[in-house]
Amino acid sequence: MKKTKNYGLVIKKKDPRDFVLGGVFSLPKVVIQPDGQWDAYLAREEAQSIPFETYNCTGYATNAVFETLFNRLNAGIGDRSDRFLGIRAKTKPPGNDPHVVAKAAKNNGVIAEETLPFSNLNNINEYFSFKGGEEWKCDLEGQDFLKNYSIGYEDVWQGKISVSEKQYRIKEALIYSPLTLSIYAFKEKDGVYVSDGNKNNDLVMAYGWTDRGIKVLSTYAPFKKIIAWEHNNQVCIRYHLEKQATKEEIGIFMKILQAISNWLSDWQKEQDATVPKVEPKTPVIAPQAPTKPIGSKLISWAAAIRDYEGQPGDLSYKNNNPGNLKGLSGKFLKFQTWDEGWKVLIGYLTRAATGKHKAYKPDFNLLQFFSVYAPATDKNNPKAYASFVAKKIGVGMDEKIKNLV
Repeated sequence: MKKTKNYGLVIKKKDPRDFVLGGVFSLPKVVIQPDGQWDAYLAREEAQSIPFETYNCTGYATNAVFETLFNRLNAGIGDRSDRFLGIRAKTKPPGNDPHVVAKAAKNNGVIAEETLPFSNLNNINEYFSFKGGEEWKCDLEGQDFLKNYSIGYEDVWQGKISVSEKQYRIKEALIYSPLTLSIYAFKEKDGVYVSDGNKNNDLVMAYGWTDRGIKVLSTYAPFKKIIAWEHNNQVCIRYHLEKQATKEEIGIFMKILQAISNWLSDWQKEQDATVPKVEPKTPVIAPQAPTKPIGSKLISWAAAIRDYEGQPGDLSYKNNNPGNLKGLSGKFLKFQTWDEGWKVLIGYLTRAATGKHKAYKPDFNLLQFFSVYAPATDKNNPKAYASFVAKKIGVGMDEKIKNLV
């Protein structure tokens, strides 16, 4: 019998204490993407086996979820270090369990790719070490992340379920977050990938669905695939990010509560003195307002520019300048961190689309915008640039930039 290749997935026995979607103990149900389709906010495509196999599919897929979530929340954080997550999860060949990796993210946070990059590495031992970075700096950045956000995760199901039940659960879970999904890699049949009775050996990120199956982002070309609904998926996990309140916010909130308490106390004393007591009536509870979808095409616009301008190792990444923006001197700007460069790009596009940048008008379409942003006089091709970005964000080149924010 032919031995099945392992791409880094090791499924351990389920812990009955793990949260399960819809169970007694489960995560908050905060609707972020009402249609369950995350195409416009996807993390960057990455290969996990260059120049050698890392067996870290669990780290790549888990980080892709966080990167995509932050893109959707208009707070893009750039690439996260898959090495750091793998190290803190104690991943080693032949791989790791997705729950172990999710727990490592929950306890250690996630850090920027440039803090511990995948570069100048010769073998798997160097990959799962702190070569190219400093351990204390990595841990400090991870803890700083957890000061701002807490991470939660839960199984979308446990045990065997029918195809119809799996469809229902995945479609529901995708309105809360992208998912990590275990699959058998890779057997294609009629345009979708099937398991044909084989055990799962890879972990990918699920970011949507079609009538034929589940849309996933893989770390092997072609990076975007459709996994058949009938595929035997043994693990499916959804995630939740909770913004942590700062000490200042807590202090302000406590002061507000105290003021309300004092006012209620004074009001009650006044009522007791002037109003005769009556039997209390059963209160009418107003229905809870549905969660409003948030976001715009701003993040996907910026992400498309980032992908057109370069890939890791190119000048835009070396300068932490995803938009390859230039200063008044005409030279490319350099930023201390990727986050800083990303925020500058977001601010730049926002000003352009709202009439606050003198070089642009809100009624400019994408072709007019890129004729200024990347002029032909600088040996650029504005039409090719506009076409690439328009296709990425699902609009035409005649789309006005004021409609993207």
